[in-house]
Amino acid sequence: MDDLHAEVLATPGACLLLVARARLSAEKHGKPLDSMINDYLSQTAKLRGALYEARGLSLRKVLDVIEDERFDFYRARQKEAEEKEAAAKTLRDFARQVTHTAEGVLPGIYFDAMENEDTPPAESEMAVAA
Repeated sequence: MDDLHAEVLATPGACLLLVARARLSAEKHGKPLDSMINDYLSQTAKLRGALYEARGLSLRKVLDVIEDERFDFYRARQKEAEEKEAAAKTLRDFARQVTHTAEGVLPGIYFDAMENEDTPPAESEMAVAA
């Protein structure tokens, strides 16, 4: 065990921060904690960062930091989900407008294709497409 590992183990607050952050990282990547913890703890910057933050803090203050980070994490995830939904809605609206415009030019181009997806196009349709 090197000095950095010994220092982390001697600082319970740093251990708390590391496990809490590894949990959030695992959740973000959709992986179980036990598959992420070794990779997370192998990053020297993560260890040093947790040590730096935990020094001089009571365990109660460390728990407050963890709670704040979890809140920020979930708020950011919610915001990402809302942005993805807004982008999907915009794309659906655009697709609806494109379809409407195309149907105005060539009635049935979309809806007939939806009904007959497995049927090859008729010669008259191929001539129109060309």
